[in-house]
Amino acid sequence: MKKSFNMQKESIKEKTKELSEICDVKACAVIVRADGTVETWPENRNDVREVIQMYKNCDRKRKRPQELDRESKAKQELLRMIDAKLAQVKKRIQFLKSNDQGSNQDEAISR
Repeated sequence: MKKSFNMQKESIKEKTKELSEICDVKACAVIVRADGTVETWPENRNDVREVIQMYKNCDRKRKRPQELDRESKAKQELLRMIDAKLAQVKKRIQFLKSNDQGSNQDEAISR
């Protein structure tokens, strides 16, 4: 069992290294044994931390589909509310214009 684990572990490290080199991408492998021992590729923990931090930063920038749906629905609702308010403002302007025109006509008649 230990021999199989070591073979698989080395295979994972080698494949991660190949992926990184061939595709020119930052990659890392983190392998945790049952006893809690951690092994990584690359072996330099600072390099691994850099890749993990890049992943975390990238994940913050990306939105999950559900978040996009919620955000999109919220924007649509906000636009509906703005359109409704705008329609009310336009009606109010028309009302005020018609009242103003009526006042101006009344003044002209009384002169």
